[in-house]
Amino acid sequence: MDWTKDSGVAEHMLWVHGPSFTHTIAHAVANLQEQEHATLVTYFVGRTPDNEDVRARFISTITYQLCLSFPKLREEIGAAVAHDPVVLLRSVARQLDSLILQPLAPFLSVSDSMGGVRHHPVVIIVDGCDSLDDFTRTCVINALFKLARQFPLRVRILLFTESSSGVSAPLTSGVDDGSVIEISFGAERPQVDNQARQYLPFTLGAIIEQVWNTVNIPVGTSVQSGMAGFKSSSPHTRDCSWELSID
Repeated sequence: MDWTKDSGVAEHMLWVHGPSFTHTIAHAVANLQEQEHATLVTYFVGRTPDNEDVRARFISTITYQLCLSFPKLREEIGAAVAHDPVVLLRSVARQLDSLILQPLAPFLSVSDSMGGVRHHPVVIIVDGCDSLDDFTRTCVINALFKLARQFPLRVRILLFTESSSGVSAPLTSGVDDGSVIEISFGAERPQVDNQARQYLPFTLGAIIEQVWNTVNIPVGTSVQSGMAGFKSSSPHTRDCSWELSID
């Protein structure tokens, strides 16, 4: 089973947290999804983020990328901005409702199959939100939760953090009700239990293992291939955000 493509699973968010190379894993996953032509949205937070800027741009960044996959969505977004010209200055929750939940409903509120065509979920990758302050982090995680719960058949969210501090509390309800899968590892070789393994998207287990081996190479060891299979060649950069512009 490929968790990112199976709309029938109850778990719609995967939270991976561990050492600093979690960021490398996030980029590798994003690159692989891109290679498979998935409907992909990414947001990478810098290590020293401007929290106010993140709150201002997070939703518009997600919206911009969704418009690339759903071109007709631009018309809906344009209407929303025309109706509320200062929407981009409003709270994360208000922007989410006006720029994503309402406009996206006609595109994602559909059955898994229309006319015999299978619709794979939208994959949203967010990395580094543990670098945000408590208020901004909670705003971001709550927005992701609401998005996934609004479209449970059509959205899969992958959340990558180094630390679980400040992140686990907003995710507690999802872990308890089974809508969030948690995978954690420390300095030791990462292990994924069998219950979580069946929900791993594509080859995430193999990616984690290969990244771990690459960053834990003994001194003096020669490496020829390393992460060659996951070399970043896409525009996935940390602290990535765009201005939303409606012509």
